[in-house]
Order: sequence, then C-alpha cells, then structure tokens
Amino acid sequence: MKIIEGMDTCRILFEEHEKYYNKSLIIFGVDWNILPDNHVAFDREYLNWYIETDDSTFDYEYIDENEVYDVISYIVNEGKKQNYHFYSYKDFYPPSKWELPLEFIKGHMFVRINDGLWLIDTGSPRSFGSIRHLSITTEQFIIEEKYGDISTDILSQYTSISCVGLIGVDVLNNFDFIFEYSQGTITPSIPYFAGNGELFTIEDHMGIPIISICINDITYRMIFDTGSQISYIKNGSLEKYKSTGRFKDFHISVGYFETETFNVPVSFGRETIQLCCGISLPDSIQNILDVASVDGIIGNELLLNHKIYYSPRRKRIYIY
Repeated sequence: MKIIEGMDTCRILFEEHEKYYNKSLIIFGVDWNILPDNHVAFDREYLNWYIETDDSTFDYEYIDENEVYDVISYIVNEGKKQNYHFYSYKDFYPPSKWELPLEFIKGHMFVRINDGLWLIDTGSPRSFGSIRHLSITTEQFIIEEKYGDISTDILSQYTSISCVGLIGVDVLNNFDFIFEYSQGTITPSIPYFAGNGELFTIEDHMGIPIISICINDITYRMIFDTGSQISYIKNGSLEKYKSTGRFKDFHISVGYFETETFNVPVSFGRETIQLCCGISLPDSIQNILDVASVDGIIGNELLLNHKIYYSPRRKRIYIY
C-alpha cells in the first residue's frame, strides 16, 4: 500500500488489492484529529470518496464505509493493528458552527460577519474593507483598505447599503461554500464538501470562476459573478425574449450605467432557469470579458432559487 499525502487530500493507491488495482481511492476533506485514547475524528458526513481511474475520469462507485475505516486505521496506525475508535468530525467541529447569515438587500448579496455586512463578489479578484482583519472559520486574512481608488464608502454609495467591505476570490477561493438563500445561510468550510446536484466544471481567469451554460442550444462561457445583480450576454441578440425594461446597474470601476433587460431561459445542464439578462455593458467591462474570452456574466439571481455548492479549489459548482 502506497500513501501519497497532500494538502486537504489523502490519496491511497492500492497496489496489492485486486479490486482497486491501479486505481486510487481519493478521500477529500479528511481533517485528521487524533484524540486521546486512540480516538480519531474526521468529517464523515462530508467525506467525498470515489474511485479515480488512470485516465482521470471519475467513476462514482460506492465504497463501503468499513473499507474506508480499515484504510484510515492502517494510516493512523502505520500498518499496525490497534483498536481505534472513529467518530464523525462534525461531532467535534460541526459545519453549522461556521454558518453565517446570508442577506439579499436591494439586489446585492451580503454575508454578515461580526455585525458587519460584506458584499460577496466572486467577480472581484481582490477583497477590501474598512475592517482590515477578516476571520472566516479558523482562518485570518489581512484586507486592504481600498481596491485601487475604490473604498468602502464608494461601495456603500453604489449599493445604497452601509457595508464594511467586499470579499473577493482572493479570500473566497480558500474555502468550499454552501449558499442556501432559502435558509438565509452561507456555510464556509476548509475541508471539502461532498457536493450533489447538477455539476459544473469551473475554469477561471485570475481566480474568477467561469462556467458554461446554454441559451437556445448555443453554448456560452460565462463568469459566475455573485457581485452582479443581473446576468449579461455580451453582444447578445435577446430582443425575441420578453422585455423587462431598463435596469440601472453599477460596476465599482466605472460607476453607474443602464441597460435594456430581457427574461431569458438559461439552461444549466438539465435544468432551465429564467434569468434577467442585460445586453449593454460599458466598454471597459466589455474589454475585461474579451480578455477572459467569455461571453457574459451569470449574476447572483441564480442563488435566489437554488442551493449552490461552490468548490473553487476543486473547480466545481453544484446547483440544486
């Protein structure tokens, strides 16, 4: 048995076991906690195990928990037979401990941390805020006061909400997240969450997530931008869809602008969702999309009716 260890991931290659010959059992999210008296705690509920074949395709074959316990027992005992007692890691560090209030206010998505509102923006490469020290789960971040010339005062002016800062992908991409608007919660996690639902593979540009969607059987590469109130199709011909009027929006780098909007059926895998889509963006934003080789933006409206698992470290988004 060969053990390959890496950050947040433990790979066990079964070289002598016929069932797993030349395959790897990948155990994501194992956060070892060796307790007194040979007790081992790990995140059982959110443990994501599956078989990874040599061609890197994923076969979601169920692995018996007892086999997983045997493997873990081998690891922690260095091959020696000892009696270890296994407990779910959540019994000691429950994910609910890290739940934070998720609030949609005037079309913007905020997380409340220590009574301060932070705009959650997967479309921003940088975080900034009037509070310089940000704590999420057990992690601490030092935040810049401004992003270029943009301060928290300007952000509050554009959103019409008194907020303390913006959290961009430089912070967000250190975690997995569950966005659950119906429950009013966002749950960050350092161990990986085991996602279900419609799976989308993420590409990225400067850490900003990009997913593929379909409109009228045409595939578009779109930035997934929780900081955007609505979606946008660059150079899109949406006039055949129902008009929803003009919309006043803003981007922190250019200020306010307006666009015509349409109610557009957007296909996310097997599910089609009606989204409010604009067609006009300032030239500087169009240029950003061109550099990233994307066709538009999926805004935060997606989160209003769906539970989202966002796993940027594994390049995945699951939509429920």
